[in-house]
Amino acid sequence: MIRSKLLMIALICCNPIFAQRLDLSPGVMTAGGQAMLKYHSDDIASWSGSNISLGIATTWGFFVIKDLAVVFDLNLTGQLSSGFDKNRRYQFGSGALYAIETDTNLRPYFQLLAHGAYVESGWSWGFSPSLGLLVGLSEQVALDFGINSRFDFAISRQGTTQIDMGAGYVGIRAFF
Repeated sequence: MIRSKLLMIALICCNPIFAQRLDLSPGVMTAGGQAMLKYHSDDIASWSGSNISLGIATTWGFFVIKDLAVVFDLNLTGQLSSGFDKNRRYQFGSGALYAIETDTNLRPYFQLLAHGAYVESGWSWGFSPSLGLLVGLSEQVALDFGINSRFDFAISRQGTTQIDMGAGYVGIRAFF
């Protein structure tokens, strides 16, 4: 655990010397994936559920203006305590990503997605805000670190409003 944190700090601190800045100009497409860890509450009214979820996500999109992209997202999450057999969640969404331009290859960003989701008990909709950091390894490839949350409202599933507090995600993105 400590070694991975030291490696991440070394990549962030030393990487600006060796890597080029990311090209996020209009017409550039992006594709990537992340592994996620989340805290999940079954009911926002009683924050008593202590469920940990793991998930994977794919994201792709294109930049419509400099530093602003339209993105699409698919993800699959499952509860760690149930061995992913119970409460498996399939989610699809679309939204926008805005990256803040800096003089280095480090690009903080904000992403907001509207999503629809299916779990065993039915359908829901909601939104997912994310804060992240792209660490450019080259003009076309970046490591992707961040945190995201999910606010979910029942449509046809049992239950009430749910919330996930993202403990974090790590991934990689390509720009072409």
